[in-house]
Amino acid sequence: MVRLERFGGATGIVAVAAIVTQFVLVGAAGTDAPALLRARVRWELATFLRMVGGLGIMWFTTGFAARLRRFGFGPAGPTTIVLGAGLLWGAMWLLSAAFQLDGDCRSGSR
Repeated sequence: MVRLERFGGATGIVAVAAIVTQFVLVGAAGTDAPALLRARVRWELATFLRMVGGLGIMWFTTGFAARLRRFGFGPAGPTTIVLGAGLLWGAMWLLSAAFQLDGDCRSGSR
């Protein structure tokens, strides 16, 4: 068992916890400009958690696909679908975090 696979389940749990926590933080902040400036640290923490969640999803997916491959599914079929979907989902979380960071920098909140 490769180390990537060994910690795959734990990274899945960390990813889900990070994503849920960032939703709680974002939901508690207001959406108007003065509220966003007051809650700047909360938004930065939510962005960090979004990046951690995206990377955790990618790590979990890679470990899960490696286990599927090892258990006889081969490189095609379900393994490819799981790997492609998980990497795309993780990449979307990272991309949304990048857009959020860019929005924070352009709004002058830093």
